[in-house]
Formats: sequence, structure tokens, C-alpha cells
Amino acid sequence: MSKSLSSFKNPYIVQMCQVGPSDSLDVADFLARRGVVYLVGSSESQAVVASIIATFVEDLIEKARMIEKPISPPMCLWLDEVANIVPLPKLPQLYSTGRGDGIYLASVLQSYSQAEQTWGREGADTMHANAVVEVHLSGSKDTAMLSWLSQAGGQRDTTSRSRSY
Repeated sequence: MSKSLSSFKNPYIVQMCQVGPSDSLDVADFLARRGVVYLVGSSESQAVVASIIATFVEDLIEKARMIEKPISPPMCLWLDEVANIVPLPKLPQLYSTGRGDGIYLASVLQSYSQAEQTWGREGADTMHANAVVEVHLSGSKDTAMLSWLSQAGGQRDTTSRSRSY
């Protein structure tokens, strides 16, 4: 509990979270209008804002699921630096059930091992198995993932011709 509330030691966070009764978010209206929320923070503030952002996103998901299933129009969560900024404890479960509820996920991780560190091996495997699309950028040193990508890509024999003059 103390970790979840530690962000409120920062006076800026306390000020940012002071809202009036008329400032509440109507999730049904927000989804119907295809609303967008951008939560942006610097790399230096990740530790301070992570629990607040994760709580907000979890609350949004929970309230959206109470409205209707599947959510219409669907809700898409673009979670950049998800392991650092939005480490949702139930993210692996959301990967396996989210699409059926109208929740589509796009999570950005630095490596598979980062997912393992945050959600454990089983959670990382669940996310990996249920991701509709995976994008792997160059520069990875994760030999297990590189081996998996090589196997998933398969082998192909090609014939090529060249001429030189």
C-alpha cells in the first residue's frame, strides 16, 4: 500500500490530483466520443507517476467493462514503456481476455526479459502468446528471443542470379 501511495509525497502530484466534483470522468461518454487521454512523463518522473498512471488505466478498464461487453466502439490502450510507467499487475490476463471485451492492446517493451522481470515468466509468456502483432526492432541482444524469431520466421530457399560486366 505504501508503494501505491508514495507518489503523493510529491506536492506537484497532490496538486495535479485535486479536482472538483464536476471534474469527474464519465467513462461511457468518453468511450462513445472516442476520447483520447495522453499521459506523458519524463524518464526521471517514471518512479513518481507509475502508480498513479497504472491506477488510472486500471480504473478506466474496470469502468469500461462495466458499461457493456464488448466495449463499442473498442478501446485501444497504447502503453509505451509499459514495464516502467504502467506496470499493470493484470496486463497478462488482459492480453488473453481483452479482445473479447473490446479492449485492444499495444504495449512497448525494451525486451522480453523486461516483461519477465515485471510479470514473471508465465505472465510474459501469456502476453507473448496472445499479442496479435509483434514488432521487433533492431539492436536486440536477447538471444532467446532472437532464436524464437529465427524459428518463427522459418527457412526459405531462394535462387538468385547476378551478372557482372
